[in-house]
Amino acid sequence: MATTPIRKFSVQEVSHAVITAAMRVHCELGPGLLESTYVACLQYELVNAGFDLRNRLVFPSSIVK
Repeated sequence: MATTPIRKFSVQEVSHAVITAAMRVHCELGPGLLESTYVACLQYELVNAGFDLRNRLVFPSSIVK
């Protein structure tokens, strides 16, 4: 099974891609939809831009008192 090499994006590339995708989604859909709709569309746009996304990851955390 062939694997695709993982490309590392710079901070500028990531921020540009996210803002561009968010603006595209906002312009197409407009206001008033459920957050889940915007999330799904934003994920679609970012995958099409070449990003490998993981949905709703859980990170371990602890609060020290």
